[in-house]
This record gives sequence, structure tokens and C-alpha cells, in this order.
Amino acid sequence: MMLPRTLTSVATIGFLSLSTTLSLVSCNPVYQFLIPNGDNVFHNGEPWPGVGHTVPQGGSPTFNPFGTDFRAADKKWTVELCQMDSDGDGLTNGEELGDPDCVWTPGDVPTRTTNITHPGLVEGDEDEDEDAVDGSSETATSAGTEQQLQLPSFCLVVHFVCMMVSAVWGLV
Repeated sequence: MMLPRTLTSVATIGFLSLSTTLSLVSCNPVYQFLIPNGDNVFHNGEPWPGVGHTVPQGGSPTFNPFGTDFRAADKKWTVELCQMDSDGDGLTNGEELGDPDCVWTPGDVPTRTTNITHPGLVEGDEDEDEDAVDGSSETATSAGTEQQLQLPSFCLVVHFVCMMVSAVWGLV
């Protein structure tokens, strides 16, 4: 049975919009590349690709202290942001992210790529979600690890698959 063309078009547009939104909301690695080791941040031993958010995957409406400071710095890695201690754990954001001298620029390899800690969440603090309200919490860090997160590649694959399914569905 063939669906009316209008219904097929509406379904295609809906699926395309949903798949694009999901792939962009769940995986927005752009900000990861604007801070040193942004794709290599862990909290309590778990990957934390949404470095500025209160939830690991990002996309939440609340920000941790680093996310608030990053937004205040116009989403740029500046000397001032680098020298701040957003989470109040005694280490600067630069020390936590492998840029202790605050010299890193996007595209460069940071001074240190191991033992990266979270600049916005305190290691061992399990209550950071409860404390954060629009990024105004006082929480902080994670013990880093040498693992690399392959989120950008995953996001591109998911986005590509969604677009291909949408294109094929639109031809039906």
C-alpha cells in the first residue's frame, strides 16, 4: 500500500528534523576543540564530553562552574579563563586541562595530555547535578586518564546514517 505523497513528505521532514536535532544535541563536539584536551575529560573515571555541563553528554540547560566561566569568556580559551579555578579545588583550569602555562591555542597539542582533570566538577562529588542551577553551583574535578574519547567520529557516523535513512525514506 502506498502512502499519500503528503503524508510521506511530512513523515520525511519530521524524521529528518528529529534525527538532525538528536545528533546535534547529543553530540556537539565543537566546544571540545575550543579548550585543551576537551575530548579527553573524565569525571570520577567516566568520560565527560559535555565539559561545561552538569551531565556527561552535555546538552543540559544547566552548566557547571567551568561552563559558566567558559560562556562568560565568549566560549574562548583565554589566559584569564585558563588562570581561573572554576571548581575551587586549588588547581587552575589550565592545570586541570593540561595547559599550565596558558599558552595553548585551538589545533595545538596541549603541554600535557595525561592525568586530565575536570575543571568544573570536583573529583568524588556525586551531587553536582543537585547543586547546579544554570551553572551557578560550587562543584568541581575528575582524575584524568589516558583514554581518548572518540565522540566526534561517532557523532559524524550517527549524523550520516540519519541523513541517509532520511534521504532513502524521502524517495519512497
